[in-house]
Amino acid sequence: MTQPAALRRRRVDQVLPTIEFGDAISNCALQLRRHLRESGYASDIWVDVRGDTVSREAAYFEPRAVAAADAILYHHSIGTELAERVAALDVPKALIYHNVTPAAFFADYRPALAYALDAGAASLKDIAESFDRVVAVSEYNAAGLRALGVSDVQTIPFMVDVARFEDAPQADALPGDGSAMRWLFVGRIAPNKGLRKLIEVADAFRRCCGELMLTIVGRWEADDPYLRELRELIAELDLTENVRFAGVVSDALLAAHYRHAEVLVTLSEHEGFCVPVVEAMFFDLPVVALAAAALPETLGSAGLLIEPSADIAEIAAAIVCLRDDPGLRASIVAAQRARREAFLPARIWPHIDRLVEALAS
Repeated sequence: MTQPAALRRRRVDQVLPTIEFGDAISNCALQLRRHLRESGYASDIWVDVRGDTVSREAAYFEPRAVAAADAILYHHSIGTELAERVAALDVPKALIYHNVTPAAFFADYRPALAYALDAGAASLKDIAESFDRVVAVSEYNAAGLRALGVSDVQTIPFMVDVARFEDAPQADALPGDGSAMRWLFVGRIAPNKGLRKLIEVADAFRRCCGELMLTIVGRWEADDPYLRELRELIAELDLTENVRFAGVVSDALLAAHYRHAEVLVTLSEHEGFCVPVVEAMFFDLPVVALAAAALPETLGSAGLLIEPSADIAEIAAAIVCLRDDPGLRASIVAAQRARREAFLPARIWPHIDRLVEALAS
């Protein structure tokens, strides 16, 4: 017997193309589901592709099942038929826009991905018009939507769930690096992330300023030409002993990397938000970042922002200043402690609650 609507728990489902361990959008969806369930909603996640380690966290997309929800949250970051299928459902729904990385970054490396990104950008306006609410995770993303003619856009930043790091081991879980300055990068191994420039900066730093160890934590594709290019550059610059790829790591090990490092460096040219710089703030890890895309907005007045026009030597010199000036480091950490408060779940959930209530009611 079908339960009367008045007695049935309202259901708010989420849909995204792919769920995989360590991915920022996947983490966002998992946090949202937990919050929705704790708030009294029934809630499931539906996807086209599931990573092996998170296969139990989501079900494959079923239009009839999803159409039975009282509301849908769709996470958009790439071109996929799934977006069009969700847009066609006659259910109250919100589009959560995480940005689409410009296809040009991938054209020379992964043409199929470049095509999907191009499609995701090209279809964005039409898709957005099929949703009752449109949400961007940064003002940078919101401005991009408005430029396309999507006028009614609400900005709700990423919430950063630092609670998952509470049981993480201390920094001694990682091997020591002697006197080398410990640099950290966290993020997907991708051309927009500025990793080639970061490796060149590491080379300039080592030549004039001392030893370093750069640890790159993030997902890669084994057959990716861009990864091969980075490895060739590392060998060419004789940095094999100074750069290590850690791959995807557990939350506990990621926390250990944040604690172990002396600086988080990201020279990414395109970010719709950039979760790692916020995570670093919660470990009092100073951030050095390129002032590009959403990064200035996410960092606010915290961190050390580098102008995109800065050359390799200037970026290396900025990191030297951070290493050698305790006062500069302390001021950056203090600013980051203030800035990180904006991304606590307690700040973000009220906005999510109002959005969901408006849809599901």
